[in-house]
Amino acid sequence: MAKRVLNWTFLALFFIAVYPASTFADSTGDAVILGHSCSCNFGQYGMVTIDTRDPGASITINGVRHPATSGSYFYQTDDGKVAIAFNPKMSVWTFLSAEDPNGVSDTHCKMTLNKSVAEKGVPPKFSDYTTEIYKGQLKIPNYYQKTDDGWRDDMGKLVAPLEINFAGKYYIGLHSCGAGCRYYTLSDLSSGTDSSTLDIFSNADGHSQKISDSHEYTSTLVSRANSKMLIAQYHIEQTTTLPEECRERIFVLSDDTKSIKPITDTIKFCQKR
Repeated sequence: MAKRVLNWTFLALFFIAVYPASTFADSTGDAVILGHSCSCNFGQYGMVTIDTRDPGASITINGVRHPATSGSYFYQTDDGKVAIAFNPKMSVWTFLSAEDPNGVSDTHCKMTLNKSVAEKGVPPKFSDYTTEIYKGQLKIPNYYQKTDDGWRDDMGKLVAPLEINFAGKYYIGLHSCGAGCRYYTLSDLSSGTDSSTLDIFSNADGHSQKISDSHEYTSTLVSRANSKMLIAQYHIEQTTTLPEECRERIFVLSDDTKSIKPITDTIKFCQKR
């Protein structure tokens, strides 16, 4: 694809000026950019929808959602097979693929404002944030050791089998570090490197985690190998005045994979999945 003269920052500012983006603040104060969805009719490819939310951009083709990333004047599926390009005024959108490099254009695309989960009233699903699963050789971080009774970490503690269990190439490891102490690691099994992204769910310093109303809790993370969505379930201990309780919040891994952002508020129950 030819390099464009204007950069993405200019384009984003133009886009916001013409189509003001919707945002909502989660309970931590983080702003999530909901963006817009653009629906186009690309002839033989049918109706295609480009969802520009950040995080969670996607291109839906024939009802199948493909995670996507943004660039200067285009959105491209994560597998690199399809790109949707647009002009500076966003009046022409063009479907590009290896099979059709000249593209198919639509000048009558419909732009709609995305709504938050709370506004839609429909909880997100793992299938809303699917991604391709890495098929190469797994690279295990060297602090894990395979023993006769399973995998162990560098403290000798048993962990779940080392396999991709999140966002296409990651292993979420839960580690015990003593009474009331537990922490999560996020390992990229395509490179063998670790990230601190899940530290927000850990209490490796031994201090109990507390929610906004001061109740202590422990976190359980629910994930799928082929999805960037992550569910955090907060298990609140029973007290003399209150029964045991479970609350949950849903997050998604950012497009640059450097952070994890909430896409719902915390709800006061946990769904079985």
